[in-house]
Amino acid sequence: MDAAACGDEVARGKPHGDLVALALHRLGVEPHEAVMVGDTPFDVTAANGLGAVAIAMLTGGYDARELRAAGARHACGNVAALLQACGET
Repeated sequence: MDAAACGDEVARGKPHGDLVALALHRLGVEPHEAVMVGDTPFDVTAANGLGAVAIAMLTGGYDARELRAAGARHACGNVAALLQACGET
């Protein structure tokens, strides 16, 4: 792991992008260079709000339609689909 960020370190949690912004800052990565993988619409909203690409996993109790409606570029059901989506992004 190259960096970590904890929700206790920011004033606002997701769907605000504060936690994602902190993690990206610690990595030295600009949002437009990043792909965030999450499993809720809140994760997707946080990533998109900063200008990062959001890829969603179907592990958080939300279906693909809900995740795409929130702005996920892909909604993946397994790691193989995630790897494929990362290659397309």
